[in-house]
Amino acid sequence: MADNTYFGIATYNMHGFNNGSPGLLELYNNANIHIIALQEHWLHYNNLHLLNSLHPEFVGLCVSFMSEKLHTSVHYGRPYGGVCFLIRSHFFLNAKLVIKLPLADVYPLFCLWILV
Repeated sequence: MADNTYFGIATYNMHGFNNGSPGLLELYNNANIHIIALQEHWLHYNNLHLLNSLHPEFVGLCVSFMSEKLHTSVHYGRPYGGVCFLIRSHFFLNAKLVIKLPLADVYPLFCLWILV
C-alpha cells in the first residue's frame, strides 16, 4: 500500500473505453493513485460493469449519459461521454455518495466524501 501521508487523484479522458483502456491500466497500476476520475468512457449503461472488471483493487461509481437517449430515440454516434470515479477499495469502505443531482435533466452532479 502507498504511503498514507498523501492522497493521489488522477483525471483521465478515455476518448472511448476501447481507446483509453491501456492508459487506464497504467493508472490502476500506479500505487500513488487512489482515485481516478474518468471522462468520456462512451459506455452504455448496461456496459458500465466493464470499468469495475479491469482491476480488483478499484471500485467504480459510474454514470452513462446515454440512458435517456437510448430510451427516446434510435441510437447513433456518441451522444454523451459518461463519467466515473474509480476508488481504491480500501478507501471505498469510507466513501459516501453525498449527493447526486440532475443538472439540466442530462448531466448529474456528484459529491463524494471520503474519510482518509
